[in-house]
Amino acid sequence: MEPGGDDLDECVSLWKRSGMSELIDVAAHHEEHLKDWFGEQATSQKTWMKLIWLILAYKGIAWTSEATLAYEKTHLGRATDETALLELSALPARNNDAPVEREIYREERALLIRERMLQHKPTFVVFYAVDPHYQAFWSLIAGHPLVREEPIDVDGTTCVMTCHPNGKWDHGYWEQTGLKLRAFNDAQQ
Repeated sequence: MEPGGDDLDECVSLWKRSGMSELIDVAAHHEEHLKDWFGEQATSQKTWMKLIWLILAYKGIAWTSEATLAYEKTHLGRATDETALLELSALPARNNDAPVEREIYREERALLIRERMLQHKPTFVVFYAVDPHYQAFWSLIAGHPLVREEPIDVDGTTCVMTCHPNGKWDHGYWEQTGLKLRAFNDAQQ
């Protein structure tokens, strides 16, 4: 479930309508929310945009506004494609200051995410937000303590913790992190 908004009943209904699977297609989900980040008039979503910069750098694709939007519209968080966007807390809230019981099921979710990571062995996993509270869960998922921008190998998957995409970090930060991930993976092979 997507945590944006503040209506848990609507989020659960939307999840049910989308088939109640562990992962849902982000484009279909947002279509239900009437947000156009995927259609003809789409604009880049600011958090995703920075994560896409990292992915493009990893792939060796030159960053442009067009390449970023094209990746968002066709690949990001698609049920049958190469990226997944996972939430540690799936309870809806408009922002981090909203009074929501964010701790509920967090440890269980972290352990399930770890299990799925070890099962599916993605090329890399990016954990963002370096707040010590989140670091504990990132480390639980990775099975190792994480240090910001320092990739580690976890049973064939590269894990890295970054700053939050909504922070002050510009394109260069995300590009360098993507290049660092690629160099780390190349060295592991």
